[in-house]
Amino acid sequence: MSEYQYFEFQAIDCPLDEKGMAELRAISTRAVITATSFTNTYHWGDLKADPWQLLGKYFDAFLYVANWGSHWLGFRVPTDAIDLGELQAYQTPESLTISRRGRHAVLRFDSELEGGDWEEGEGWLASLVSLRADILRGDLRALYLAWLADLDCGIVEQDHEPPLPPGLGDLSAPLKSLVGFLRLDEDLVRAAADASDPMPEQTPDSQEAMDAWVRSMDKAEKDALLCRVARGDGHVQWELQAQFRKSRRRRDPRLAADASSRRSVNVLLDARDEYVKQRRQRQAAERAREQRAAAALRRAYLEDLSQRQDGVRTEIGELIESRQQNGYDRAVGLLIDLRDVASLSSRSEALDEYVAELRRKHARKTSFLRRLEQAGL
Repeated sequence: MSEYQYFEFQAIDCPLDEKGMAELRAISTRAVITATSFTNTYHWGDLKADPWQLLGKYFDAFLYVANWGSHWLGFRVPTDAIDLGELQAYQTPESLTISRRGRHAVLRFDSELEGGDWEEGEGWLASLVSLRADILRGDLRALYLAWLADLDCGIVEQDHEPPLPPGLGDLSAPLKSLVGFLRLDEDLVRAAADASDPMPEQTPDSQEAMDAWVRSMDKAEKDALLCRVARGDGHVQWELQAQFRKSRRRRDPRLAADASSRRSVNVLLDARDEYVKQRRQRQAAERAREQRAAAALRRAYLEDLSQRQDGVRTEIGELIESRQQNGYDRAVGLLIDLRDVASLSSRSEALDEYVAELRRKHARKTSFLRRLEQAGL
């Protein structure tokens, strides 16, 4: 098996109808197709359609993984439920592109890494799909993480970061999955989160503000929205929330992003480098602690061994006489231990004489002698 491509699509807002499913079946006879999904794995050949066109026409979420290092994630969202300009502020040359497709916008997340380990795609979309609802609720952390991915690769086009969303210091499980999916440097994520405010909680005041805003809406507009809800239109919730956010920003300019407070990319990279330095220092300190602990255990073992050298020599002789390869390995291991015991007591001459005696006695056991040579004995 030299090739692997995994395609998975999900319909969230509206299931596929019979016509749509038939059109998809004409594209692939091997795919698993249901009213809400399309899944196919290729070990040869390819999908006979543009997956981004399929997302824009039939589905709301899409994921692709290939064994040569491609990771793609896509969401289709209704433009009436988002502020397209707000989302496009996070657009990047490679990791995030946003395009309009009629009444929808398609958000495309990309990560390309050549020469990585073989990966399979099953399970990824399940861990990431709820990010679409988060984006529709106004949570833009996923888009900011995609911008960070381009910064990590050194290909950002602006000098300053885009608006910094709250909550970067407390990522949800889907956002952590996105960090992994985009192969994003976690030290850079920590550095970016330093200036991020906590995620605001839903308080009685904020709920009352939304209730008051809804009550202030024109009656005809509310009736039209209720009719859409009654017909099963799942977009109404997102549209109302988007309109509410816009109205709050109009009333309170402090809620709008302040461009003057955005950090330069050099500040972010310097902060990342400091995190890398601190992490390496912690790792070096931990390695030193582990080495000291191992050395203490080794010394205690050798001190115990020095009290029973006669028994150890007897065991070595028995292991050699067994003529078994694992017995030779164990015998050489014990000889190395005796060499370390001798170095502690400055009595290496006695060990040299013992090893020379073993060489003479077992001169025809070439496999054993080869192990002695490899161990420097």
